[in-house]
Amino acid sequence: MNKRPNERTVNDLFLSGNLREYLQQKNEASLRAIPNSQLNLPLHVGPYHSLYPVDKHFDKTDKSFGYLATIFKCVSNLDGRLYCMRRLEGVPITSGKFLEPIKKWKLVDSANVVKVYDAFTSKAFGDLSLITIYDYYPLSLNLMETHFYRIGNKDPELITEAILWSYIVQLTNAAMEIHNKGLFVGEFDPTKIIVTNKGRVRLSSCAIGDIVEASKDHNQFQNGNQKVEGETDGAKVIDEQKKDLERLGGLVLNLSKSTTFIKDSSTIKPMEIIDRLTFSDEFKKILRYCLTPDSTWKHFQELLAPHILEVANGFENSADYMESSLLTEVENARLVRLLCKLDVISERPEFIKDGSWSETGERYPIKLFKDYVFHQVDEAGNSVVDLTHIVNCLNKLDSGVDENVLLVSPDEMTCLVMSYKRLKELVESSFRSLS
Repeated sequence: MNKRPNERTVNDLFLSGNLREYLQQKNEASLRAIPNSQLNLPLHVGPYHSLYPVDKHFDKTDKSFGYLATIFKCVSNLDGRLYCMRRLEGVPITSGKFLEPIKKWKLVDSANVVKVYDAFTSKAFGDLSLITIYDYYPLSLNLMETHFYRIGNKDPELITEAILWSYIVQLTNAAMEIHNKGLFVGEFDPTKIIVTNKGRVRLSSCAIGDIVEASKDHNQFQNGNQKVEGETDGAKVIDEQKKDLERLGGLVLNLSKSTTFIKDSSTIKPMEIIDRLTFSDEFKKILRYCLTPDSTWKHFQELLAPHILEVANGFENSADYMESSLLTEVENARLVRLLCKLDVISERPEFIKDGSWSETGERYPIKLFKDYVFHQVDEAGNSVVDLTHIVNCLNKLDSGVDENVLLVSPDEMTCLVMSYKRLKELVESSFRSLS
């Protein structure tokens, strides 16, 4: 539509169509429910209820950490919020001390790590299941689903160098926060890294590996296998943190090689695969460094620094866009509250014989104002729908400006001149008289 610089359409007053549709889809996913009896799900698992499977196929589960796993959306009885529940079937946890790792993981607070809140065992499913509770991100997909599978009508997203740089920066941020808490990632599994927004990735399923490992170590000890001496837990953590860099490089390499046809890549050395990539020399250099045995996180971050600024700039632009979009909705929220007040106080059956709403009553201007805002007509008597006029009038009423407005009755026999400030006082006093 061709319009002048000072002209706006109705769409300019609200969120953009694409963003609104995206947010509505997320909201719809959050509200989905299914009868518990339909899938033979328990009514409660600890303090959580209203379980809804978020796996792509309700009747299938995947092996995760060596056990069958299922993911549910659930609601907490404690705060009423939505959470993500991951269930591992048949984990042999015989003592609460095996759940101790959750205490450290609960302290991890990173924009690129799905926050974990709780871990416990439950027999609600008919077996001894390990239950872990995380933040819930509706419509999130893991890296495999995002880039290699067609989900519904959505085609796989192409892998580009810019996307890989963003992933490296974000996953490095996640790893650094985890390391600062005396922990390690352990595995950068593309099925456990989720995309929660455009280009926004988070490590998920944290803490489960440590809990399962603690349980296995105990079972091996019970079977007579002694724990290896000479390697303290602290030394192991430092060694695993160093290995995390190589694991990150392995993930990026696997994503990168999918952009180039390499026949039987399993028989080719990683450095040869890197040479065949069509990406920049800088990208190849940092990928080689990740896979070098003597690489360090400190030097890796120095090499990555220029791209950290690029990614940060992109996220700040995205935040600015979201904030400007939110401002439009903040205004709309005020107007909705005002509309609710106007509808509550006007045209109530019990006020039909109330003199204050008659043509000579003190509240009659409210009725005329509603006609002025919502029942506009042109010279020929045809209805006029002008959303800009409606929004402007409601904004002025909500602000209570001193501007005067001419209010005319439908039969044009009554004319009143009143300020928006006085009209607001009438609306507020009328609403208070009802409450």
